[in-house]
Amino acid sequence: MAINLNLNRNPVGAGRAAPNGGSAGFLGAAFPGLGPIRVPGAPSAPGPVAPTAQPQPPAGVPEAPSAAPIFRPGLRPGLVGRLPDLTPFIPKLPPFFGAPKTTTQIAQGAMNLLNGASQPVLQEAIHTIRNRSMAAGSLMNYLERKVIIGEVLNDLAKDWSEETKRDFAEAFQMAVDKLDVMDAIVSIAILNDRDLEDEIRVENTPETTEADLLENRRIVWQYPPPGTILQPPYLILLAVEHRDIQRAEEVIQSIIGELVEHQGFKIPKAAAQKLR
Repeated sequence: MAINLNLNRNPVGAGRAAPNGGSAGFLGAAFPGLGPIRVPGAPSAPGPVAPTAQPQPPAGVPEAPSAAPIFRPGLRPGLVGRLPDLTPFIPKLPPFFGAPKTTTQIAQGAMNLLNGASQPVLQEAIHTIRNRSMAAGSLMNYLERKVIIGEVLNDLAKDWSEETKRDFAEAFQMAVDKLDVMDAIVSIAILNDRDLEDEIRVENTPETTEADLLENRRIVWQYPPPGTILQPPYLILLAVEHRDIQRAEEVIQSIIGELVEHQGFKIPKAAAQKLR
């Protein structure tokens, strides 16, 4: 399954992603960009109420008896007819965070983690995977079957539940306290996923607008084919496409272009240097 689909399967955080401010847990994934909740129409604090001028009766007309004040349950004397302060009753809910992390950010986080890992951790991670006789491209599928994949992809091993740590250790026949090695294994799985490059390209290629079709056009199909001798009346059909792929290619090169193969696994160049 693709990484971007796995990121939303039981996510608990985004500690594995490259740091860029904020994090997204379950609430952030369900309500991206939503701010703190307030009760519509509730005043933040009641201000002073200015007295309203009452019309005076004409001279010589007896004053009508004043109506008795209406009692409303729940209102203190002096607040008859005035809405009480509801602020203390508004629940204090934490603000929601931003949208979930993308495959690009998760891949960048995997690059950073492997580049910062020590030589013994990198070596043990690769040996652990090889001891399971597992190809690099099948690592992600294996993780999907053995652990809660959203939790593993979104957070570092130190923040996993104890059950997930045990499941991971059992899946790779390793000690349950080898958290750094677990993080390295997950990072290797991310960078060796078969769909990684395609997902990064899709995430970083903007949508084509109508204005784009008028500039930098590219003919992707035409009829009749080029070189056909035409007789009037002429009828030519063209299909054009405009896609700004420069940014997508730059991001791909910053990740895929920095990977080298080591013992059958794609890892960052800086990490591979430690293993030579």
